[in-house]
Amino acid sequence: MFTRLPQSFSRYLTVVLLLVGLVSQHSLVAEQTGADDISNPTRQTTLLNSDWRFELDGTIEGQDPNLDDSQWLPLRLPHTWNTEDSFDEDPGYRRNASWYRRNLVTPENLGDEHLYLRFEGVNQRAEVYVNGQLATHHVGGYTAFVCDITSLLNPTPGASNLIAVRVDNSWDPDVPPIAKINFTIYGGIYRNVHLLRVDPVHIAVNDFASPGVFIDTLLVTRKEACVRIRGLVENQDASSHDCTVINTILSPEGREVGSARTELTIPETGRSEFETTVGLQETPQLWSPDNAVLYRVKTEVLVEGIVRDLVTNDFGIRWFHFDPEQGFILNGEHLYLKGTNRHQDREGFGNALTDEQHREDLELIKQMGANFLRLGHYPQAPAVLDSADKLGLLLWEEIPVLTRISESDAFRQNSLHMLEEMIKQHFNHPSIIVWGSMNEIFLRNGDGTRSEPSEAYSAKVSKLAHDLDARIRQLDPGRVSTMAFHDSRQYDKLSMLDIPQLVAFNRYFGWYGGGLSSFGRELDRQHQAGPERPLFISEYGAGSDRRLNSIDPQRMDFTNSYQQAFAEGHLRQIKERPYLSGAAWWNQFDFGNPYNQDTIPGINQKGLMYFDRTPKDTYYLFQANFSDEPVLHIASRDWPIRIAYPSPKSNDSAEPPFEHAIKVYSNADSVELVVNGTSVGSRQPDDVCAATWKVPLQEGVNQIAAQAKFDEKIVSDEMEIESRGMPTNLAKEGDPFDALYVNVGSHVEFRDHKDHIWIPDQSYQSGGWGHVAGKPRELSAEGSRKSVDVFNTDEDPLYQSFLVGINQYRFDLPDGRYRVTLKMNDYENSDPATRVFDIKVNNEPVVENLDLAMQADKQTALVTEHVVEVSEGKGLIVDFVPVAGEPVLSGISVVRETPTIKSAGVTRSETDR
Repeated sequence: MFTRLPQSFSRYLTVVLLLVGLVSQHSLVAEQTGADDISNPTRQTTLLNSDWRFELDGTIEGQDPNLDDSQWLPLRLPHTWNTEDSFDEDPGYRRNASWYRRNLVTPENLGDEHLYLRFEGVNQRAEVYVNGQLATHHVGGYTAFVCDITSLLNPTPGASNLIAVRVDNSWDPDVPPIAKINFTIYGGIYRNVHLLRVDPVHIAVNDFASPGVFIDTLLVTRKEACVRIRGLVENQDASSHDCTVINTILSPEGREVGSARTELTIPETGRSEFETTVGLQETPQLWSPDNAVLYRVKTEVLVEGIVRDLVTNDFGIRWFHFDPEQGFILNGEHLYLKGTNRHQDREGFGNALTDEQHREDLELIKQMGANFLRLGHYPQAPAVLDSADKLGLLLWEEIPVLTRISESDAFRQNSLHMLEEMIKQHFNHPSIIVWGSMNEIFLRNGDGTRSEPSEAYSAKVSKLAHDLDARIRQLDPGRVSTMAFHDSRQYDKLSMLDIPQLVAFNRYFGWYGGGLSSFGRELDRQHQAGPERPLFISEYGAGSDRRLNSIDPQRMDFTNSYQQAFAEGHLRQIKERPYLSGAAWWNQFDFGNPYNQDTIPGINQKGLMYFDRTPKDTYYLFQANFSDEPVLHIASRDWPIRIAYPSPKSNDSAEPPFEHAIKVYSNADSVELVVNGTSVGSRQPDDVCAATWKVPLQEGVNQIAAQAKFDEKIVSDEMEIESRGMPTNLAKEGDPFDALYVNVGSHVEFRDHKDHIWIPDQSYQSGGWGHVAGKPRELSAEGSRKSVDVFNTDEDPLYQSFLVGINQYRFDLPDGRYRVTLKMNDYENSDPATRVFDIKVNNEPVVENLDLAMQADKQTALVTEHVVEVSEGKGLIVDFVPVAGEPVLSGISVVRETPTIKSAGVTRSETDR
């Protein structure tokens, strides 16, 4: 069916391409998927998302028509059973089998027509039964599949038929992805299900669940286009048929601009291919991100002059290539690929998003100004591809072969099958320019470890890489093959960078290791090592948590401050390298990762938007750099409460005033900042569209405004920032103490759910406060925090940093009554008697023989509270006396029990719990 174009059409990396949108074969019945504007008297498509029933237990005989399912959970698709358990404190999440059932009525006047079920996505093994009999099974959670159910139906019109689907998302060594991967394998029927009703003579629907019609171009220039249309017609009659296939090309305005007629003879219960070329009878309107115009091919199958089937496919006309020096060229003009990545899940929904939610995601990406999207790490929903076609987003789509492979032949065959499904199902989308076959495949060894892989394993990886790449080029020579490489030496040893047509790198300098400036140097090294290779950055990114900030951000600390600095530094280095085709930030949205131990359990936090799709401040950095629309954003929505740190030259927190860094992201020529009604001057945004002012803020709420002129239009942005003083001299007269919250062992501010700010730790200074002895966690690949999921709390960041071997914490407080709260977590020991210590407050024992492992277990938060009277001007001293091992402390707060009205620090007179 698919053949390679002549060599003259595929030289170098140039691709001459005319791609198609999704088949829009909608016409009748019940839950319509939408109506085509071309009358279709033959094919009917019905959405079957309603009236399903669900049972979690997959061990029962759910296909049995006699089984009582009246107590099953009624639901509407899309659905997953992992919306909650992959984010709770129990390690892992449910990967097992479950059942879905619904009834289907045999249509009236079915005659010799056929009914197919089409599943857009079921994760990850599916068995489909009709009236107790197996109709089909499918392997792979991210591609569509269809099955003919006609022969299994009760033929009586109006009769009820049981559709039962057993879904299993269990780990399977033969089904990609197999590794302990960095995203959640949500189980369920999580995409749409359709019922197709077709004539016995029809465009094939079960050719890898493809649209059955495939469109590309043999010639495209700005003046002309020659369209090739191929397809497969199926005859399910017991006799052969002579048929006519008419392909008509319609312009974006609906005018006929070309047609062709093909005569076929189709054998009984057989198939016949057709292929034709059509010269466009107008100057082509070229598809691009700025002009996403879609043509349409209408394909009719006629027998004896009667239309037996009709399908339509939208497509766009354009050509492109990747150049190793000039980057990406679209329609003869350079286009830098301003990109991002997307996982398909969302807070509260898992991967079971509606079409509208998929469209919303792509609209958010387009509004950011991006023109490129990598669909990582698997084929995504038809609604995603349709939206990309219409919005003008260029796509990279890939199969989920990542991190490592299984050495079984079944794994190899499943990988190749998934690849063919993806390419054939999505062949016609103008948005897709790149097919991906592997991602970071040597991140782990065949046994799941990070040890050096064996030669035998490496050889199998290389062989599969060659096979997948060859299959891409065979099935679709008009697009470009790629793989995403991380920093393993194995790729060079096996010459794997020479396999794909586009070499792509996942690089995280300044996050997992190295410095920010190493990023550009590594790109230059790769360019010099392979000057003939077009290069692309498929991933770069840093995580953030809206609760964390710092005036001294550091690698892996998850502060918004560091994510911004990381993104600015990388954008700057990318802009300086014109040989790059483009780059894609990882990731557009925070996403589910059950094995991730960032600061929010179960979430990878590298998104430019939170899991609920709220933009982070960093989103606007990219919008200012990517978009042609006016952008002006005060980048402090994720840092609305600031601490006014005292000058290191003074113990007086009022003199001199602390100057806060207020940053604005804008693509304007000049931006003015106004603080509390007074202008503090204008700034020209730098080369990555950032402008920063250092300004003092008054205690309490401050009104911050920014404004800029775009042509003759004034654009403004406003927000409030609250400034809170940080006391150093706790007993200072006229500035009575209320409360202090300290993030022990950390340089980071943590904002809790009551808006208490847990300020960075410090060594004790006379008259003030701080720790005596103890050492924080050393900087490592995890940063200065311990990357673990801390149980019995939602304040993980507070417990992921600590002081080990602490002797004492002191506060030189005025006399009074205080509540002292201590927060602890044994980050490494689960055996009793390993870490035991006493706690004294002002030399009075308050906790004796505190055994964290016995009382709270490993990686589990433990909180103790103590009410203390401070008298005789002695202040507050908390001693940690070791019994076994070293004491550890993660957080300490001191709150005056009878606080004054004025806050003397970082909160407004509230007790913590």
